[in-house]
Amino acid sequence: MYDTSASLGFRRQDSFFRRNESLFASLFMKIRVDADDAIVSRLKAGDPGITADIPLSPAVIEAAGHALDTRGEFFTKDNIQGYLSMRTSMDELRSSGIETGGPAPLNQGDRQSFANQLDRFLLLHAKHYRAARSEGAA
Repeated sequence: MYDTSASLGFRRQDSFFRRNESLFASLFMKIRVDADDAIVSRLKAGDPGITADIPLSPAVIEAAGHALDTRGEFFTKDNIQGYLSMRTSMDELRSSGIETGGPAPLNQGDRQSFANQLDRFLLLHAKHYRAARSEGAA
């Protein structure tokens, strides 16, 4: 489960937070779902949806067809299930008290891989974007 206290700037020992933890957790989840819905609603077919949020990726793929993570990996209909399964497994380990350490920090190689994949994507889809832009101007 997501550590709502840290995301909202509370320390776990804060009595106000302890008394209202379930309220904060549900509020945080509502904000997150609303934000995810807003992101997906703005995508058009063919857009590159850029996200490191694995649970959001299936909706991005469904709306746009393309989901690129910040490390340069494309999530697809063929591979997203594996990523979701791994994330679920890691969440279960964390909730049972096992320290998993989380993902490695983003490094220069990740940034370069992301930039390369985005460049390739934009070059392959440039015709689509030019056509969409000219239709919008008409």
